Amino acid sequence: MRGIACSAKSAWSAMAATLPSRGHRDPDGPGRNLPAVTDAITAPDAPPKWGVDHHLLHEAATMALYVAIVVEAALLTLWVNQDPGERSAVHGVHLVALIWGTTIGLTVAHIFAFRLAGRAFIYEGANSHGRVAGAQLLGAAAVAVLCSIPGLFASDTNDLPFSLFVPEIIIGVAGYWTARTSGSSKVWALAIGVGAAVLGLLIAVAKNVLAGH
Repeated sequence: MRGIACSAKSAWSAMAATLPSRGHRDPDGPGRNLPAVTDAITAPDAPPKWGVDHHLLHEAATMALYVAIVVEAALLTLWVNQDPGERSAVHGVHLVALIWGTTIGLTVAHIFAFRLAGRAFIYEGANSHGRVAGAQLLGAAAVAVLCSIPGLFASDTNDLPFSLFVPEIIIGVAGYWTARTSGSSKVWALAIGVGAAVLGLLIAVAKNVLAGH
């Protein structure tokens, strides 16, 4: 029995000698292709504390573009029904009220649907829905503020046409910025921005046509 034990011990020692040591490996040994074992564990990089939350930025941008198209459709209805050479029946403060009323109604409806569906199918933490709703509100409010500037400062004759340009500019800038961040050249990004603005206008026109305006 003692001889068998010694033989087993000798065999184990010989096999252990061929294995790479912790953190080192024999370049000519049987373990030369095995990765070295180290005691250090590399922790994943923590996200920056004050970094941009791309999910919230996406929600804000989506809501902004959505509101821009709907506000443009509402302004187009006024412009189409306006007699040539005359000012619109809705101008000045009343035009601003129309823009904000459309924005608030659309945003509240969207947030209600988002929160209702989100609670049923998605759970991302106790405050996640509140943060997303806040981002959506900011995106919608930004569009309403920009579209209201002509109504507050332009003449009653020009406030509606100028306000019509604002959603187009927002959509065009969004298309240009998206193309640039994707690696497109400035010329190609400009073409994409113009195309996005034209497509947004066509969507707004189609919305009015389908609604019978």
